[in-house]
Amino acid sequence: MLPLVRYINRDQDTQRRDFVEAGAKAQGYATERIPAINGYADDFASVYADRIGGAIGPGTQACFLSHAATWARIADGDAPYGLVCEDDTTFLRPAQELEPYLAAFDRYDILFFNDRSIAYRDYAGLDPSQPLISIDEAWTAAMDKPKNPAHPRFGRTIRDIRAPGGDFYALTREAAAKLVAEALRDRASIDVDSWLFYKCLDLDHIHRHRRRFIPRYMRGAQVKPLIPPLNGAIVDRPFATTDARRAGGRVRNPNRALV
Repeated sequence: MLPLVRYINRDQDTQRRDFVEAGAKAQGYATERIPAINGYADDFASVYADRIGGAIGPGTQACFLSHAATWARIADGDAPYGLVCEDDTTFLRPAQELEPYLAAFDRYDILFFNDRSIAYRDYAGLDPSQPLISIDEAWTAAMDKPKNPAHPRFGRTIRDIRAPGGDFYALTREAAAKLVAEALRDRASIDVDSWLFYKCLDLDHIHRHRRRFIPRYMRGAQVKPLIPPLNGAIVDRPFATTDARRAGGRVRNPNRALV
């Protein structure tokens, strides 16, 4: 059977739907569309009033809630794990190459397959021959490094963990259930990319780098670390990257020009 990847897509984004389905099929994935929540719908704020918060915009809130809906589907299913991607994902490696990584679910809870996450491994100078490296290890090693603007991976992604990327990852059914509960507690008050990584970080390591931006940002959004954290890992070579331009352009607030 082909590996099943669930992709998040708004009803009106048909161009993105065609884009991600074609790319997945070409690399040997089966797909299931998860209807994304539209943060710009007229009733969004009222319908989700008890599940949103913080200073982020409705599009970012809706993205978070859409991922949470996908985790709930995985948690309620029979499969031991689920694959999740967004609809601007470009697949770089065939699905058949996932097998040795997915076998590591006997010791990991969530695996990140995207290019942006690998930046932490590169910046920290961790062994590129290791198929999987712990998120906590990679992030902590990167944060222990002095800031080096000359490094090709340097930027806010390295310095602040602003957007490591939830564009393609896999998680166990048990991890999905934990994230559903965490999402209900924290509410959609920060971007899902940073939130997912944060839930994989050791509390002592968060405190050690408490002066870095994201720990303060998380506390400001009233997001709490997960104790114990998920055991997450980053692959050695990316299976996917984000290409919003090829997917049909960035998703924007259709009402912005009217405000």
